[in-house]
Amino acid sequence: MTTRPQYLADLKRLQRETDMLLANVASFTDQEITRPSQCEGWTRGHVITHLARSAEALTRMLDNALTGSSDPMYPSPEQRNADIEAGAGRPAKEQLADLQQAHAAFMARAQALIDTPGAAEQVDLRGRPFQSHALPNLRCAEVVIHHQDLDSTFELHEADPDSQLDALNSVVWMLQGKPEAPGLTVTTYEGDELVVGDGATTVIGERDGVVDWLARGHTERVRTTDGSPLPDVPRW
Repeated sequence: MTTRPQYLADLKRLQRETDMLLANVASFTDQEITRPSQCEGWTRGHVITHLARSAEALTRMLDNALTGSSDPMYPSPEQRNADIEAGAGRPAKEQLADLQQAHAAFMARAQALIDTPGAAEQVDLRGRPFQSHALPNLRCAEVVIHHQDLDSTFELHEADPDSQLDALNSVVWMLQGKPEAPGLTVTTYEGDELVVGDGATTVIGERDGVVDWLARGHTERVRTTDGSPLPDVPRW
């Protein structure tokens, strides 16, 4: 169980990471926001819109913990994709304001979670139980990974080490929920060790390099400990 001081420290760290993201987004012109991102088939506008809509989705998860409701993150996968597509072409200032508002709403509900006795300890996230007090960590993972996806000035190694750990935990958690994922023991030079499935293949790299492989398929900074080829993994 996360302690109150740790939870509040995580919120402050999320705010710092988001401030850096927002400053970068604020620098984009209407033309620059239409450039390709590191997410295949998506422009920067798609990534920014996704970040705003995913903040709203995680705010719904916080609401579930606070009220006992069971709303899904998104009405449907089709609606999620349609909303991203609809918002991707908006002017840069409109997208910035949208992201700012969605972030502020998430932070307000995240603060309410720690201030509300009796809030649910777990929520249903994509059909699996997830610790409510870890929702800010999940949001932080999205912020730092997608900040790099904007293909601008920020790279994942610039994120706080704890934010990199949030990203690692997030991508591994998602992988653990995919039956097609290979068995992995994911280790890092920072000392992390996480297991997917039967843990058959051990991989190692720096924390941000492992995230880059699991989330985006970049293999340059990751290797197996026995010298075998890296297995194919479903993308985050």
